[in-house]
Amino acid sequence: MFDGNPWASFAVMTLTGHDIKVTHHRIPYDIIETTVALAKLKLPEIYSHMFLSGLKFN
Repeated sequence: MFDGNPWASFAVMTLTGHDIKVTHHRIPYDIIETTVALAKLKLPEIYSHMFLSGLKFN
């Protein structure tokens, strides 16, 4: 999700018969370590800004 929350996100879908349940989760991770790794790979700086802000810029 690019909703301004920089934590990682995922969803779990559970199917039971005809019922569908979706649960969304957020988990913290080392965002600074991620941006350092992106810089070492010489990726455009915009990707670091995206991870830090939780927003999509491209």
